[in-house]
Amino acid sequence: MKTKDFIKDLRKKNRLSIKDFASKINVKESLINDYENGKKEPSIRILKRIGKIFGNDLNSIDNNYFINKINNKTKHNRIIVSFLIIISIICCTLGVIIYNNIKNNYISIYSFNGESDTFKFNNGLVVFSDDNRYIELSGFKIKNNINIKSMTINVAFNESIWAIKEYDSTEGENLNQWLKHVEISEYNKDGFIFNNKDKSDSFSKYVTKFPYDFKVEINYCTDEDCNVEILDIKSEKLNTKNKIKNK
Repeated sequence: MKTKDFIKDLRKKNRLSIKDFASKINVKESLINDYENGKKEPSIRILKRIGKIFGNDLNSIDNNYFINKINNKTKHNRIIVSFLIIISIICCTLGVIIYNNIKNNYISIYSFNGESDTFKFNNGLVVFSDDNRYIELSGFKIKNNINIKSMTINVAFNESIWAIKEYDSTEGENLNQWLKHVEISEYNKDGFIFNNKDKSDSFSKYVTKFPYDFKVEINYCTDEDCNVEILDIKSEKLNTKNKIKNK
């Protein structure tokens, strides 16, 4: 039996007008007319509602109708699922790209200085991201008026010496003048911030833990004796939204 015949026969069997039948299954009157004239086919949901209200067995309706309905619904669902999978893959890919871009570009900047009983330096700067490194120490001064014959400045990361600067009075240079132009730094030739040392270098590996793994030690000798002083490092993280462009 065709669907249109099934609905018409059911309505007449229950002695209902088109208006009453439409009201009973909660649809518009014009829709019942379309069903009975074969202009439209009711959805499976409507047919199930009819079967539940009137207690009818829907098996009398042509099975091809249900098969087509189910196949169309399954095909529609597959399209939606495929679309959602594609969207999810695109979103995950974009998320990874954006995360890596932020991770690689945002940088941390610290200014710092150091001081001990005898020495101090005022100008310190550390900049780092995942791919880039930069450090500078300068502005060294002697706090006390002592006659230093020789001096070595050692900079270490994680107890591993990274840089050494040495002064010897026998070379004829005044210590104060030498301290004025002492600068321990790392640049690349273009002036962009980066690490040009081997990957095993202590600065490359441990600068991200600055200042915890960072130490400045000065060994010096006078006419009387030799001493070692470790400078107390005070640092401040600078607020910045600047980014480094990956080259």
